[in-house]
Amino acid sequence: MVDPIEPSLSLREVSRRFRARGHRAWIDAVSEVSIDVIPGSILAIVGASGAGKSTVGRILSLLDAPTSGQVLMHGKDVKDFGREERKSARRGIQVVHQDPFEALDPRFTVGQSVSEGLQGSEIDRTERRERARIALDQVELDPDRFWKSTPGRLSGGQRQRVALARAIVGRPSVIVADEPVSALDVSIRAGVLSLFARVRDELGTSIVLITHDLGTARAVVDDIVVMQGGRIVERGRTNQILDAPRHPYTRKLIDSAPRLMTTQPPTD
Repeated sequence: MVDPIEPSLSLREVSRRFRARGHRAWIDAVSEVSIDVIPGSILAIVGASGAGKSTVGRILSLLDAPTSGQVLMHGKDVKDFGREERKSARRGIQVVHQDPFEALDPRFTVGQSVSEGLQGSEIDRTERRERARIALDQVELDPDRFWKSTPGRLSGGQRQRVALARAIVGRPSVIVADEPVSALDVSIRAGVLSLFARVRDELGTSIVLITHDLGTARAVVDDIVVMQGGRIVERGRTNQILDAPRHPYTRKLIDSAPRLMTTQPPTD
């Protein structure tokens, strides 16, 4: 019998409540959500706006704490982590945001932005530079050409590649990408998404892709979790979910984007 693979990151019966601004009422943004992020896999969390997927992403990124339930990293509850262990855990989980222009400091060059991903590490300046150049190569940006460029001189796709390079330079175990291509032109989305698959394949990094676009999900992911109203309504392998959905909400999401369902990233 093959031993099950221990998840890189897990949520166990996680719920998150917020108090509505200016009101006494509480809003249940996420209710009893359990998710496993398997090493070397790409997991998509999909749903329409308000489904709770971005809240789940913040909890997975350790940027927010659940109201109840557990967040486990390599099987250990993060609530039990000491100060140094928590700092290490946060370095091991990197985030790629929706808008790369807002995520990158306009005063920093590309080289500085990517090197910033190693801030707080004990790596010396020479090795930081070398690691940053390698990361740029991995996202298909020529370090010699782009090292001294600033974000304002880059296209949207190039900026998102810089953001991904900054995320991978510290060799994290998990990347949480929240709508990473929704701000990009349709013509360049597939190329950026293919880089996430390349990072998974070459570095073994687990990737959580948060998206409302099931066409995007088919292109690169291994497993899908479908959320509605803060709860998981369906989960499974990508082909299983997209070719034979069981929940009416999943079918509705698929029907709303029929053209995108056949979109595939380039292989080169």
